[in-house]
Amino acid sequence: MKNEFAKDIVNAGIGSYQTLGEFYQNTVNELGSWKDTPADSFNAFKEKGEQNINAPYLDIKVNVAWALVYLKDAKEKLNAYFSKNNS
Repeated sequence: MKNEFAKDIVNAGIGSYQTLGEFYQNTVNELGSWKDTPADSFNAFKEKGEQNINAPYLDIKVNVAWALVYLKDAKEKLNAYFSKNNS
């Protein structure tokens, strides 16, 4: 009984090791095709978003644009402040 259970554990370990090896090999083989997928998806979403000028989305775009302007202004003021204090 104990020997049978030990054999089952060993066989399960060997099977899982082989499965993991096969999964790893498949992943490595397909890695080249996967690397472009996120960039392609991002570009497709970007193009779709650029074309959308509905009011709620346009409000978001305007608010983000103003936020970027304010952040750039704040960055310039902080750089000037620290440049003045370090001199």
